[in-house]
Amino acid sequence: MKLPVRGQVGFTHGIGFRPELAKLPPDFDRQQWRQRYHLNEQDTVLVFAAELSKRKNQAQLIEALPHLDVNVKLLLLGDGPMKQQYETLAKQLNVAQRVIFAGYQSQITPFLALADIAVSSSKQEGLPVNIMEALAFNLPVIASNIRGHQDLIKPEINGFLYKTNDQLVEQINLLSNQPTPFKDADIQELLAQFSLEHVKQELAQLYRQVGITTEP
Repeated sequence: MKLPVRGQVGFTHGIGFRPELAKLPPDFDRQQWRQRYHLNEQDTVLVFAAELSKRKNQAQLIEALPHLDVNVKLLLLGDGPMKQQYETLAKQLNVAQRVIFAGYQSQITPFLALADIAVSSSKQEGLPVNIMEALAFNLPVIASNIRGHQDLIKPEINGFLYKTNDQLVEQINLLSNQPTPFKDADIQELLAQFSLEHVKQELAQLYRQVGITTEP
């Protein structure tokens, strides 16, 4: 069916995220999961779930580690063409013991629950689901200042956006040395805009504006 053109463009908050799916296994034990990856309660764990690639730019996170407290650990979930290069980089910078290459994981919720901060160093993104999943767990997020991240992260409310390496280091240090300054209610209020139910309502409103009913 051809839709009428009204000379206007409508927008929705993405394709819809289902935060209720961000659930933990019933037998999840945070301490046991951290011990599995040789992490103790004094460690600040950064987590990034993404393909190990140039576009995701994990090198920037690895290169930040020498400028951070030794208790800051980086947990990378995913495989990809840059894995060997990133492992070599970590060794060259003497931070190999602080970078955990956990490989591809079909279920990332336990890793989000064991982590303290979600990070993303991507050079390009659409609307990243991994960030929405982290927010569903009330994790503070530190992400590169690019489209996609800008849609999800509101600085000082649910995370930080950085442009330079120095800003990345400063923001990680800030969150790793004090309790998160963000309120869970604020994080969830922003995330709710991207929920499947909210996006369906937005789509229905757009259809009504062009004279199409969504009722059966």
